[in-house]
Amino acid sequence: AAAAASVEAAEAEAAAAARREREERREAAAAALPAELSAGGVLLSIRCPDGSRCVRRLEPDAPLEAAFLLAEAGWVEQPGTAPLPPAFKLAAQFPRRVFARDGAAAVSLAAAGLGGAQEALLIELPSE
Repeated sequence: AAAAASVEAAEAEAAAAARREREERREAAAAALPAELSAGGVLLSIRCPDGSRCVRRLEPDAPLEAAFLLAEAGWVEQPGTAPLPPAFKLAAQFPRRVFARDGAAAVSLAAAGLGGAQEALLIELPSE
């Protein structure tokens, strides 16, 4: 019984550390997000795993990284759900395109094919 309690305590501690790390990433992402435009640009809407949306109007020449920052800053996981992992991807459905974070700072939204007036993406979590 003591061993089981020890394992449970270690799991709880690991979960708390993951939540703290996620909160730090959320705060850093919010601070790094480009300023929102009042009009024009690309209205970017990202659907989160819980169905909520993160929405922001950005310049078409903003880096694709801004979409990842928007997802990290905007999505607040419900209590009891796993935190957003750093290795998540963003996907557009029509046509299907998947965007990884590697190199996202070097590519603009427009160059990635996301330069329209409205663009919709969804968060894809890595499979375990």
